[in-house]
Amino acid sequence: MLSRQDLEELSTLNITDMNKQELQDVSNIVIDESLPIKERLELYLQAIKNPYCFIVDGTPVTISYTESNITLDEALMLYLIKLKDLND
Repeated sequence: MLSRQDLEELSTLNITDMNKQELQDVSNIVIDESLPIKERLELYLQAIKNPYCFIVDGTPVTISYTESNITLDEALMLYLIKLKDLND
């Protein structure tokens, strides 16, 4: 399983600097849902190789986290409000 240090290093990688051929497509990962959660997580991390940079149906995706307490719904709402204000 990936160590905390491994995960921290992977989280700093920039997807634009990575070889797209080396990224894993999550659409191709199949995990037995009858396994315990910890085991499923370990299998997923082994399969995905980098949980921060991967492919979804041919599209490169980067995941990042912030220390903010704002939810995704709230962030999208704020974005849409700002976008509307710019267009008024």
